[in-house]
Amino acid sequence: MRVLIVNHGYPPFGIAGVERVSEQAASHLTAIGHEVTVLTRRPSAAPPLPVIERAELAGVKVVRISGSAPPGPICGHLDRL
Repeated sequence: MRVLIVNHGYPPFGIAGVERVSEQAASHLTAIGHEVTVLTRRPSAAPPLPVIERAELAGVKVVRISGSAPPGPICGHLDRL
């Protein structure tokens, strides 16, 4: 099964309770054979357009978005995910 976990933070940039719970859930789901992606934000100064960063941590795909969206809907940027 493909699983998407959306959270405001994820290790190593977030290390509080909900970040750790998300990490544990992602690790467990990956260990039992699911394809897990975490979508989160990356703390940073806001560039003019959102910046997408991809990584893989212990078999979990992590997509981090930093920056701010221009005024109006962000739908035009969803293809960058």
